[in-house]
Amino acid sequence: MQATMCEKKQTLEERLVAIMKYKKKSKTIMLMSIVLLIAVIGGAVALGGCTGKTELNSSDYPEQIKDSFYESVNYDPAQDLLSFTIPETIPEGYKFYLHVSGRMFMGDKNSGNGMSFHAFDEESQNYSWKNGKTYTYPLQSENLDNCLLVFGLIDANNQEFLYSIHISPDGTKSIDDTYQLLCFIKNYDQKTDVLTFDEIEWVLQEDAKRVQELGLDADQDFPNGFYIYNESEEEKSLKVANNVKVYIANWYDLANPLLTDVTGLTKRMAEYEAPYHLTIKDGVIVEILEQFRP
Repeated sequence: MQATMCEKKQTLEERLVAIMKYKKKSKTIMLMSIVLLIAVIGGAVALGGCTGKTELNSSDYPEQIKDSFYESVNYDPAQDLLSFTIPETIPEGYKFYLHVSGRMFMGDKNSGNGMSFHAFDEESQNYSWKNGKTYTYPLQSENLDNCLLVFGLIDANNQEFLYSIHISPDGTKSIDDTYQLLCFIKNYDQKTDVLTFDEIEWVLQEDAKRVQELGLDADQDFPNGFYIYNESEEEKSLKVANNVKVYIANWYDLANPLLTDVTGLTKRMAEYEAPYHLTIKDGVIVEILEQFRP
């Protein structure tokens, strides 16, 4: 009986020791599990942070496109040929915009007479450039005054990231982020300083090539010597600079427009619709000039 009690006592002690070891082991496992969970969560947060940084790099897209396209542009005066290559990849959510234009002398350069030219109108209007394709356009260097390529990206909100490449008759080129366009102003919001406009083209009657390209009648469509061509009524919006310079037509001296401000602009807009030249720098309108229209 005594032996049996001793055996039971020894068995009970062994069980107690086993239970204590089990509890100690469980605490260790739990602690290790917590550490592992924290590590997993930390890794996920770090991965999320990396993903966020990758998305933020999307702001570099305009600069990347700017550099790659600029490198591809070349004008060879010996062959009278302009060439450029559309970027291989356009970021998702963006459209590649390119407008090629310039001015050619008519006859003697010293006379100053010239006419504008526009190339690849269909691709420009429809954003139908083919990625990775090299395009060429003939330009006679002896008659060339200048050539301008306005290009860049337009996002889903029609926000523009545009640059301009200036090409000289000798083949040299330069790039900046200042360019001009002609438009009808549709609205100006004084609270947000946002101007909405519809881009147009001013076609002269003597520009026979352009008149033919557009299928216009030189006798019927040019009662005042010009024609306002509007391929698309797509509206765009840009911010107006705080120190924007606004010039409106001076009826008494057309050669010297009057300097005013956005208040004078809105007043003139309320009187009648006129074309305006917009000067844009860094995506902001820095100058507005009214185009006189008889």
